[in-house]
Amino acid sequence: MVEILVAGVLMFALIALVAGVSAELTRPLWRRVPPLGICCAVIGVASVAWLQFLVSWANPVAGRYFAFAWVITFVLLAGTLRIWRTVRENPAIILLAFGFLLAYLGLTYLWVDGAAPYDITALRFSFGDQPYPVDNALSWLMAARIQGGENTHGLMLDWNGGDRPPLQAGPIIAVEAVFSSLGFSQTVLSFAVGVALQLLWVPALWALLRMMSVDRRVTAMAVVFSGATATMLINTVYTWPKLLSAALVIASLTILIALLRRLVPLAWGLPLAALSFTLAMLCHGAAALLLPAIGVLGVLALVRNSHRVRAVLVSAAVVAVVYLPWTAYQRFVDPPGDRLLKWHLAGVVQVDDRSFPRALVDSYGSLSLPEWVANKLTNLATIFDPNVFAGLGGADQADIGAHRFHEYYNTTGALSITALLLVGIAISVLVQRIRRRPVRNASLLKLMLLMVPCILLWALVFFQPGGTVVHQGSHVWILVFFGCSFAWIAQRWRWAGIALIVAQAAVTLWFYVPFYHHTDVRPAGVVILVAGIAALIVALRAARRSSQAAEISGTTTRNTRPAAMTRKPEVENRAS
Repeated sequence: MVEILVAGVLMFALIALVAGVSAELTRPLWRRVPPLGICCAVIGVASVAWLQFLVSWANPVAGRYFAFAWVITFVLLAGTLRIWRTVRENPAIILLAFGFLLAYLGLTYLWVDGAAPYDITALRFSFGDQPYPVDNALSWLMAARIQGGENTHGLMLDWNGGDRPPLQAGPIIAVEAVFSSLGFSQTVLSFAVGVALQLLWVPALWALLRMMSVDRRVTAMAVVFSGATATMLINTVYTWPKLLSAALVIASLTILIALLRRLVPLAWGLPLAALSFTLAMLCHGAAALLLPAIGVLGVLALVRNSHRVRAVLVSAAVVAVVYLPWTAYQRFVDPPGDRLLKWHLAGVVQVDDRSFPRALVDSYGSLSLPEWVANKLTNLATIFDPNVFAGLGGADQADIGAHRFHEYYNTTGALSITALLLVGIAISVLVQRIRRRPVRNASLLKLMLLMVPCILLWALVFFQPGGTVVHQGSHVWILVFFGCSFAWIAQRWRWAGIALIVAQAAVTLWFYVPFYHHTDVRPAGVVILVAGIAALIVALRAARRSSQAAEISGTTTRNTRPAAMTRKPEVENRAS
């Protein structure tokens, strides 16, 4: 337990260091739009991770030297660039992420258990006696092969290294090279850095809500509400890179919204958004399901800005330079690299020698139109399963297992209380429209509506009926629904926001503290869980103070400056 905690804190500090330095290096770009600084921090972490993978792939020995080089460089830059400015400007974000790190580790190690971290997290929050699949260890296995200069074919069972995007393997290679001499086991280091990377959803969601003009206090509450759900707990400690991918997609959406509002130049804003989305694809392929939202915002941003051709060409070059190395790896190093495409889009589960286009044509050629329609309707029914609240009032193993099952598989179940919020918001908006009253916080509603075509694309392109389970999709729309629906309500009724946080935390604890085969409760786990909750409360207070300070500063500015001088700063303040 001590080793996991120390490693977790150390890896959190390392990721925070890289994020802070990345934000400071790009400060001239985002100075007037602070949420983009947070996006640059997230993108900076992913960029270093990808560079580490590429260097280690080219030469494992050079990869070890590169790991030491960038860690030392970032430590030195932290002092040179005065990274404490970033910490001072964003205490709530850091405290929120750190609070969730402690709370999640405390819950995971709440019971006595001597198993390795990947085994514990695969079983601890499962919906039955069987653990989740071993996907959480794939990045670690990939890192071990790359760092050892070995072929990644046959990485695990019938999966090859070229079958899944490898970005998360980069940081694992780096931390094992730099920190293993401190006495940490490789599994503990890789698990700890994986958890720290998944926690980047915290700053990403914060940046998105701040760009949507949600004040700091409500933004912090929305992040806590999101983190109190079971799906964020499970997918943060179960370290497949889904939340890292979601964080990068959300950063891309945030940048595109800034472009849409003409807060930053298209010349560097569009390539930065393209970089973020490409890095998301290198974490997890489900990021591609967000192309409808990315496409709509991107086209609108192009329409509203000048110098479009140059920006598009630079963005295309960025995508090519960043993604083509992985395409080359799949084609020439560990082919064919199309296992997941054939599985999800053509329904071919078993490995065969057909190309993806051939498998796709064969699969759809065997379906009649009624069968195709039935499959897509089944996919929609899986997403919006009406049985997701089964066992909600029970406390025995069957009820707990049923609820965990739906939260793991069905999007409506993963949304938990938010599913009810969305229904209430839809009814409220409908009533306002009937009464011909203006709809408040319309931008939040538009963003949530923009997720609908992404979900429909998911149901449309997945071949197997019922294949649209949560872990085969993206967590972007889940995070957007969490944050935007909560903010839509809490912006008007703060007391309702507090009640929602308490209710969501209570539901999660009710179903996930019981464990099917738990042993004695570990006092250290309780202490760490309580410490995490305390950090989250301090973060909420910090956000409240900064929100009040911003309100006072805004009032003073409006009262002391002439109207002609206050217009532009007001736009900047709304963005920040």
